[in-house]
Amino acid sequence: MNTFEVRKEIKNDLRKVLILCKIPYKFQDNILESPITQEMFEDYVSRAECEKKSRETGMTYVSQKEAENDAYMAVFLHTRKEKSYCIM
Repeated sequence: MNTFEVRKEIKNDLRKVLILCKIPYKFQDNILESPITQEMFEDYVSRAECEKKSRETGMTYVSQKEAENDAYMAVFLHTRKEKSYCIM
């Protein structure tokens, strides 16, 4: 298990992302314990930040890395029934 420090502002959104991706995890305060790599953690944090901004603004946000992955975006937009998005 690896540990990562998580900002309070995105903790709930990160939890939702981890659940959606079926990633095992455990939080102790703002410390995440999970078998993910640093790179995976950064990707999940990025998705959580996009989810937070999307919820706050009512617009759909994706990261630059997500936007560059055509297959990911096709599935992402289809499952959310979205036609447009903003890149963070």
